[in-house]
Amino acid sequence: MLPEILAGSYKRYKEDTNVFATWLSTTAKACGYKSEASPQTPVQKDSPKIPSSRLKGKARKEAQRAAVNGDGPSQDVKLADNLPVTKYTVKTKDFLDQAKLVAKSVRPRIQMPLNILRVVQRAIHARKRCADWFRKTGAKDEASIEGHDHFINVLENALAILQSCCPKSAQAGKQEQKPKDSALQPDSSHNLSNRFGMLNVEDTNDIVLDLTASDISATSAAKKSSKATAQDSWDVYELEIQYGTDLAFLIFCFFEDLHRIQDFIRETWRKQKAGTVDLETAAVTTNIALDIVRRAEEDIIATAPAVLAKPHSYQKIAMVIFHADALAKGDDVDERLSSSDTLKITEFDEFIYLSTARILMKYEQIASFKIEQYPLPVPPVRMSYISRPELLILPEVKRWEEEDVRLTQMLMDMSSHDILQKVFKDRKEPVQDELSTGLHKLRNGEVSVWIVFAARVCLDVQAILGKKVGKPYETLKTAANAASAVLDMRVEGNELVPGGSGERWLEKDAGHMMNLHAMLTFWIINNPFPYLKEKILENHDPDQWVKVPEEMKGMMKEVEEMNNRNVLPHHMETAKKLNIRPIEPNPELAYIFTRNPVYCGALAFNVAADMEEAGVALANHHLTIFTMSHLYNALQQTGLLKGRWPEMDSIIKLHVKTLFAGDLPTNPKECHCRFSLQLGLSARKYEQQASYRLIRASTKKKRPMLSVTPTSAIFRRFFDRKDPLRDVIFRLESLMQESKKSNKKDTRRTLTPLEFLTQLRHWLPETIPDIHIDYVSMTRTCGMLLKTLRSECLSQLDIEYKETNHEDTNEPVYLVMLLQILAETSEVQYFKDEVMRAGAGEDPELPEGPQLELAGEVIQKLLDERGLLKKVEALVMGPEHPPPAVADPLPTSLSIVAA
Repeated sequence: MLPEILAGSYKRYKEDTNVFATWLSTTAKACGYKSEASPQTPVQKDSPKIPSSRLKGKARKEAQRAAVNGDGPSQDVKLADNLPVTKYTVKTKDFLDQAKLVAKSVRPRIQMPLNILRVVQRAIHARKRCADWFRKTGAKDEASIEGHDHFINVLENALAILQSCCPKSAQAGKQEQKPKDSALQPDSSHNLSNRFGMLNVEDTNDIVLDLTASDISATSAAKKSSKATAQDSWDVYELEIQYGTDLAFLIFCFFEDLHRIQDFIRETWRKQKAGTVDLETAAVTTNIALDIVRRAEEDIIATAPAVLAKPHSYQKIAMVIFHADALAKGDDVDERLSSSDTLKITEFDEFIYLSTARILMKYEQIASFKIEQYPLPVPPVRMSYISRPELLILPEVKRWEEEDVRLTQMLMDMSSHDILQKVFKDRKEPVQDELSTGLHKLRNGEVSVWIVFAARVCLDVQAILGKKVGKPYETLKTAANAASAVLDMRVEGNELVPGGSGERWLEKDAGHMMNLHAMLTFWIINNPFPYLKEKILENHDPDQWVKVPEEMKGMMKEVEEMNNRNVLPHHMETAKKLNIRPIEPNPELAYIFTRNPVYCGALAFNVAADMEEAGVALANHHLTIFTMSHLYNALQQTGLLKGRWPEMDSIIKLHVKTLFAGDLPTNPKECHCRFSLQLGLSARKYEQQASYRLIRASTKKKRPMLSVTPTSAIFRRFFDRKDPLRDVIFRLESLMQESKKSNKKDTRRTLTPLEFLTQLRHWLPETIPDIHIDYVSMTRTCGMLLKTLRSECLSQLDIEYKETNHEDTNEPVYLVMLLQILAETSEVQYFKDEVMRAGAGEDPELPEGPQLELAGEVIQKLLDERGLLKKVEALVMGPEHPPPAVADPLPTSLSIVAA
């Protein structure tokens, strides 16, 4: 089911009609109308309970008045979500009688709220688009067309009767409300979603259009009594409509939504190609869009599971809007499709993605024979054109043939990739993107709308990127090589040995580090699939295809007999000229990766999130970033460090509360006290009991723990296969809403899928740079700086900070050293303050403290030498490793963990 934060257009249009029906029925009832409608069983809404926060007195009355006038829902309306709903079905005659009674009412004089008028206008326009589309495409669905026309006439007649009740401002702006993207207007761009665009009134900012029928019922009750919230349920009214008509409208709206999402995804990848959207944002947004489509399809199936059930839900759903009358009469839909006229690619085909679906259905039929060999003998789509070869010269058919080859070649390679996964099942593969998941389900017999849509999106992305389609794969390999170079781990025997300066992770992090190393080295840098494909193709003879199973021979014979009924004798010669042969695999060894940018971008994001978690774990164990952040701030506040260190500034900005228990300290005394506080010590206690044992004991009890970014934490559970994408969407929406400074009206706003995806596309680029912070390198750099400073304190000031004798690689002596430095600096500041209080008048020019001044000189020199006091460009990537002939043995233990 789609989460409550997302509402497809059908749900909105349906609710719009219910809003109007509920307002009219409750208003007519208040005017004395006696309804004969019988209530249905009250249904408890699934929305979560909202804590009671009722307004009182004048504030409550104003809120209720605002809801009635169309300015927004009252506080009591919000509480309506907790009550069950009692539904009433209003017949057409009763509906129009209610409108007449309301229009004639004098005491009270009724005026329709502007937001009610807008939502019913939106519903009428949506129904009109659906009916007009059926006529324009020539769909043989007279029953649905008549049903839509009747329903539209009822709503329009009701509005005409209520003309005197409509707001005058609505009449003045009537012409302005006509949607620009109506289906009746010509469209030279042939953009389907433009022809079926949303109404302009949906974008009206000053009128609340996110109303529900429960809101109207609650507002009506609030007008009658101050104890409205004591009701047992809310009365909601629905206008009577035939099921077949409503199902056709539901599916029409579903495909409308798909085209809007498709256009959004296209725009996203055009921006990615132009460099205005990064690869990870484009891939993650696309991945979530595909999951939204998948669950929207599940919603549709739930409305009629006996008719629309999987595994072949695409055929059942898509055919409803074209053959609704055939389903009602029990006709054979497949017999209608057997006509050669269906080979013409029409506007209707494009609307329901029929051309893409036929490619997938063709492959699924071949795969159903479970031929365990690569490549599968998949015929091209031109085999269907033996009886109509003249159609092969049409541009749309040529494009279809090209897409058939590309998509089939991807499916072939994915089939062999499945074999690879079985061979290396002991190596945990990263979570797949939604396209790969969908095509895997296809190979196991499922042909769903969301899988067809995912394949269509894949073809779109390939077409948009053009010659640059392989660049995302290069970006992924570059990111993996960079991450591998940062970790600098190597396999020795059965152990994974740390590189760099020898820092180790804790034992609890061993599993994550093993999986990260396997993902980088095995599944990306040295992925064995290209090598496997190369070996298979060496033994492949295009003229000797796999032996066809007996079951497949029977199917081919049936197809041949069916085709012969439509093929004239002279077409047999045409069939020979077409030289129809099974589709050959693409010779590019990494084809499934280079042609799937969504996979590459999603996996690159996975690498970044895994690296962040590994880096934060290392930083929390060694505390060198924590120690250095306090020293860096003290040097900045005292002016002893010239220039900024961008990487450290980014970490401090992101974790300032964790590192400093609040805002940055601005003077030596605050620096000393805040550092002591974060260690769980007081300055007095430290002066009396300064010892390494005390520091170690304190940091074990209270350790300033950095955390991964909230966005990364949400996706990490998905990457670890703990949460589905559905839960990711819920948590992301909550996170985005928390970060937004929006007014109270917006906080209850129900987002459409397109609105959510748009917000996500703006949100991700703001948080991804934080995920890419290199905590591993920063931990090592900070350790090197502190180690050098400790050595200089001994050589220049004859102050020795002895290292502890333990097997772990984290060194608490740096905490002791900085605590001593800050204590010394605080004492100097105290002396300065005393001199000023004694009457010196001006701040005496005294040194900050010998150790802090030495720290400034040492840190300044080291950062300058490494160019770290200026913005660092991209990391220097290590050399790519060639695919191995034999995969490296999987390490069985991890020596990079602390003892």
